[in-house]
Amino acid sequence: MSVIEVTGLKKVYRSPFLRREVVGLEHLDLSVEENEIFGFLGPNGAGKSTTLKILTGIIQATAGEARIAGQAVGLPHARKMLGFMPEFPTFHDFLRAEEFLAFYGELSGMPRANMKQRIDEVLAMVGLPGLQDRPLRGFSKGMLQRIGLAQAVLHDPELVILDEPMSGLDPVGRRDVRRLMEGLKAQGKTVLFSSHVLNDVEEVADRITVVRQGRDVLTGTINDLLSGRRFEVVVRQQPSSGQWTPTAEGFHTFCDSEDDAQTLLGELGTAGLTVLRCHRERRSLEELFFDDFGQAGGDS
Repeated sequence: MSVIEVTGLKKVYRSPFLRREVVGLEHLDLSVEENEIFGFLGPNGAGKSTTLKILTGIIQATAGEARIAGQAVGLPHARKMLGFMPEFPTFHDFLRAEEFLAFYGELSGMPRANMKQRIDEVLAMVGLPGLQDRPLRGFSKGMLQRIGLAQAVLHDPELVILDEPMSGLDPVGRRDVRRLMEGLKAQGKTVLFSSHVLNDVEEVADRITVVRQGRDVLTGTINDLLSGRRFEVVVRQQPSSGQWTPTAEGFHTFCDSEDDAQTLLGELGTAGLTVLRCHRERRSLEELFFDDFGQAGGDS
């Protein structure tokens, strides 16, 4: 079942002062399924944050439809079932961590009876245990990122939308965010997140969409998208013909297609050579991103 359905989404920003229009989104289609971790990728200015703000009801689309669990975004039911952390979370720094979370809990309609217990739980969940009484002004950038995650999941939403959740975090922090997202999925939740940290996306996402200039240009599962075009064949003994490179296991070569690989396997079998492995080459997400989309992009 689709938790998020976006069809033909368009957003045009109008500037009366400059008397011009800037297109933020242009006919974007997007579908996020129940209980998956979905990565939303693209260069700066591609329309990622604009899309997430439309889904959370912060801004309105110029055209197209966006629905959460079948409800138009902005309606009470759709808003109640989601938690959101913006790209640059800013908070009242005079509040203590517990006061801050209690404020958001009340805004979300949480009962006060179990508020303190839930606050303790989410602080531990995001790696800030025992900091209930510390004012936010004493938090580092990474700690503020974590407290932003805490408020996003505080009311136990079914859908969690995170805009650049790894921003400003060290490797330990990024690992903790990945674990948090995996934990949410294990609870049956759905996570939609944008990120520029491609290695983290590759590790945690089930599916991704890449957007460019306000349009979706690539969608699929991580495994399908990262499966390369070539096949690697590894043998124990060096064949008498062909270009083979020594490895720790033996010797390997690459075939440009599955048919070429099957032909080669037949020849190796006839020659009595032991084939250790034959598999499709796997690219990294970074290689996919730069090979297919280059470095074009712009800040917005």
